[in-house]
Amino acid sequence: MSNQHIFSSVSKEELKVLYDLYSDVTRSEDSIICLHDIQLDQLHIPEDTIIQQTLKLPPKQTILQNAHLTIVALACNQDKNKLLSIFTDMVSGVSGHTELWLAPTSPKGNQQCLSITYRILKNSDDLPIKAYLFCQNITHLKFKEKQYNELMQELSTAIPYSLLSVRMNITTGACGDIHGSSPLVKDSSSISTIESFCAKFTKNIAGDDNKFAFNTLFNRQNLQKMFQADKKKLSFDYQRLFDREHCVWATLCLTMGQNPITRNIEAVAYVRNNDSKRKKELIISHLTNDNYDFVAILDPRTDLLTFNTASTSADYLKQTPPPHTWQHSWYPFIIKMSAPKYKSAVTKGLALPLIIDQITDNSNYTFSFIYKKGSKRLHKTMSFCWLDATKQFILITAIDNTQLYKQQVQQNRKLQSALLNAEQANEAKSNFMATVSHDMRTPLNGILGFTSLAKECTDINKIQEYLSKIETSGNLLKTLINDTLELSKIESGKYDLQMENTNLIELLEEILIPVRASAEDKQLKVITDIDQLSNQYVITDSAKIKKILLNLISNALKFTPSGGSITIKLETLTPPIKNYNVKFTIKDTGIGISRSFLPKMFEPFEQEQGSRTNNTNGTGLGLFIVKKLVTLMNGTIEVTSEKNVGTSFFLYFHFNSGIIIGKMKQDIPDFLDLVFSNKKILICEDNVFNMEIAKALITKKNMIPVCAQNGKEGVSIFNKSAPNELSLILMDIHMPVMDGLEATAEIRNSSHPDAKKIPILAMTADVYDEDIKKCLATGMNDHIAKPFDPRSLFEKIAIAIMDREKSQ
Repeated sequence: MSNQHIFSSVSKEELKVLYDLYSDVTRSEDSIICLHDIQLDQLHIPEDTIIQQTLKLPPKQTILQNAHLTIVALACNQDKNKLLSIFTDMVSGVSGHTELWLAPTSPKGNQQCLSITYRILKNSDDLPIKAYLFCQNITHLKFKEKQYNELMQELSTAIPYSLLSVRMNITTGACGDIHGSSPLVKDSSSISTIESFCAKFTKNIAGDDNKFAFNTLFNRQNLQKMFQADKKKLSFDYQRLFDREHCVWATLCLTMGQNPITRNIEAVAYVRNNDSKRKKELIISHLTNDNYDFVAILDPRTDLLTFNTASTSADYLKQTPPPHTWQHSWYPFIIKMSAPKYKSAVTKGLALPLIIDQITDNSNYTFSFIYKKGSKRLHKTMSFCWLDATKQFILITAIDNTQLYKQQVQQNRKLQSALLNAEQANEAKSNFMATVSHDMRTPLNGILGFTSLAKECTDINKIQEYLSKIETSGNLLKTLINDTLELSKIESGKYDLQMENTNLIELLEEILIPVRASAEDKQLKVITDIDQLSNQYVITDSAKIKKILLNLISNALKFTPSGGSITIKLETLTPPIKNYNVKFTIKDTGIGISRSFLPKMFEPFEQEQGSRTNNTNGTGLGLFIVKKLVTLMNGTIEVTSEKNVGTSFFLYFHFNSGIIIGKMKQDIPDFLDLVFSNKKILICEDNVFNMEIAKALITKKNMIPVCAQNGKEGVSIFNKSAPNELSLILMDIHMPVMDGLEATAEIRNSSHPDAKKIPILAMTADVYDEDIKKCLATGMNDHIAKPFDPRSLFEKIAIAIMDREKSQ
């Protein structure tokens, strides 16, 4: 554009005005200078300018008459008064600046914004004669300013809800104006650049892969490239660390814009807590990807099938190329891939008219089928329903139930197996009860029968014979009851090991005392071999070891005829065999066990037929209990036998080494009568027969019985007794009014001088380990199990009395 005709005759006074305007003109390419003759109201304009275009003037017309009226017509309605004020200022001799919008040059044209700066030239009389106008088209700048203001407005509404907000200058790299609740804000004084912000921000991101992705995306060079490619908004989802173990999902959003004044690329970034939303998205993603083969939408009108999500494991989706349709691709494909015997059902069940009828009448429809994949059979289920209330689209979900089907099959097998085991257990329980009942009735019949015969007999020798047989039957019944209780304890899991320091040689000596007596009666030879024992002290449950050995040795005595022998061997295994370091061997020369019976010998109530005809009696539970006890002690038992030659049992255990100590067993004096003489014994017992037996035994040993019918009466008798009047208390546990445990606690807590010193022995049918522990914990000194052996009773009474006398 040319301004030559405007400057054709310029005075010196005008040069200064023009120079000032020229310095502004050179800043913009889209600018013009106009001259307004104020007195003639003429406007001189350059050729081919926006004003000519707006007025639709011929290209060569550069002068406008009645300028203020003509020019005012160019402005938009809202800016007409603003343009009139310019001419008013000119006439008044006032220079100024304004911005106004020109009306579109065509119906589809856009408004144009002009920035107008005007300078007044006055004559010698100080009257305005001319005005030079600098006009600049700032439409584009205004548009940029509007975009920038809208951007800032958008961000100002987002920032108050953010964890962190920050202003960035992408062009210069400056960073500041940091706000929010994030701990990063407290350290904002050390953040002045985008690089320093990103370095500190990266520390809050969980996972090295996410940190790398953030640094790749949010560096200045990449942000500038994105802005130049017109990508002005971006976001980044990440897990934000609060501490080493706690993190939440967050989203960093960044919006860029160009400052219309500085032309710099500026941005505002803010962080929002996105934990709840992100978790919901992940849940939906996992549900659809992990639980569904696919989720699709079917348009019945076009038959078009659109897959929204599809699992990577559902490889059969790849076997039908797009475009996917129901009638022409999927429906025939499923029929083709179905197992042969299900094709007819699939053809009928997945027919589109049937599906539509079902979901219309019942809201949803589900159909299962078996899909072939080579030699495999996959169980699939498809579900159908209307997508929304308009009933225009059908939502289809497909699930693979193969694993669930397998689990159900396995579960059914387990249930069937459990049912079979339960039936077998019930049968075994019934057989057990029947056998126990039979075996208990046999000795009980002997007791009652021989008792009846003895009552009617007058021959003293015959009576003694009957009493002997009654005693034998009673001992058998006692053994059966003890074995049954033992079995009950083992099966209930209440059989705990009581580990203690044990001298194995002394343990064997205790066992061999009654064994040798029985062997002499049967004229059997007992051989012991313990030469290979390297350490006689071990940590084990001595009571259970005794029970195991006594059972096996008793069987050897029982099934070995007169003149035979029994060998008992104890040895240390060096080196250990299969981690076992101690071995017991019980060998006899008895009747032996048949090869057919060996596999059943450790089962309950099993007895070889020939044994009952060999003048022996047993419960059939002994070896079963032995096996259970050996297993409980992490040992093993082996047996070899030959009919009419003999049987050998081998026991293997692992014992930890014990502590070598002196002999702990207290010797029982031979002359017990001296210990018992005139000792007063308090007996607390509610059962009349048991009381009568206890009184008779106590009186037989020259002791004086004092009787109490229950615990409360026993406490009263004790409290009224003189010091040292009572030597010992025999205490039953289960009694009316006050039981034995309560009575013992009352006595121990009383103010009687003998309260802490008097021995109290439990005399009860409660024989479990936990029962014995309760007695000792209450303050009793020892435990005697009913039915008791008189010899054992007198030994424990003697030890308790002697211990008391020694302490006084």
